[in-house]
Amino acid sequence: MKINFIFLLFSVAIAALISYAFYSSGMEGIRSILVGLFSVFYLASFMAVSLEGKSRATTLIRVVGSVSVVMMIIVDIILNIVDAGNPVFYITNLTMVLLSLLIMYSLSKTKI
Repeated sequence: MKINFIFLLFSVAIAALISYAFYSSGMEGIRSILVGLFSVFYLASFMAVSLEGKSRATTLIRVVGSVSVVMMIIVDIILNIVDAGNPVFYITNLTMVLLSLLIMYSLSKTKI
């Protein structure tokens, strides 16, 4: 496994933009910071990491990561519109993060 630092910097920049967008839309400060941290963790987990000798698994991991990031943003927008409480926000986001990381880990261990 190797880390591409250029993609890591891009993932941090994209996460900062996502966090700022949620903050400027009226989301609480701490929630927008957490959205930014989740986004950095998400984006860095699949954008910056590539598996050596497993280009197919790396591609599948990037697809799963991209779909989960889009799903997370849509769910965060819905939770922001509905004005859901903090426990719902945290439980939903952490569940999505853990499930997608579990899928990514499973894909990295496959022999494809």
